[in-house]
Amino acid sequence: MSAGSIIGIIAGIATAISVLIGIGIWIGRRQSFEKTTGKAIDRIDTSVVKINENIGNIKVNVAVLATGKTVDISQSPMRLNNFGKSISEEVGGKEWAKGIANEHIHKFQKAQPYDIQRFAFGFAQNFDPSEEMLTNMKTVAWEKGIPIELILRVLSLDLRDAMLDLLGMNPPEEPPERIQ
Repeated sequence: MSAGSIIGIIAGIATAISVLIGIGIWIGRRQSFEKTTGKAIDRIDTSVVKINENIGNIKVNVAVLATGKTVDISQSPMRLNNFGKSISEEVGGKEWAKGIANEHIHKFQKAQPYDIQRFAFGFAQNFDPSEEMLTNMKTVAWEKGIPIELILRVLSLDLRDAMLDLLGMNPPEEPPERIQ
């Protein structure tokens, strides 16, 4: 073997090693980029969920201000007032909530009541009611002179209570005495 052949072989090996190192660096950068991008997308998803929750709360608050009617008592834990209970009965809120609760309860075995309430509020604001249920909700909204958002608030509290019941964590009917 001549010196030129040996130098050519060494140059080829060096080139192959350089290419492999380059590919390794490129793969590392790509994985880092994908990891960073994934984290950013997760943060965006979380932000969108929070924005949707805030919009739902704003809709309810505007509905309360516009109609002068409320369906819940805001003392902790929130619960339906008599008006809210009557709406729940008319739209079949408890029956609807039991079905939804049974579908989703497996996700909340170790959750806190607040987490369950947060899920229930988000779910009720974004669910797609059946045609029959939507017609019933619109009828009740019309007859009571309230926006649909207040009916969704009722459904969210019914769902929360159904889930808490399945987990053995029912909220009290009346708030505990406040220590002065």
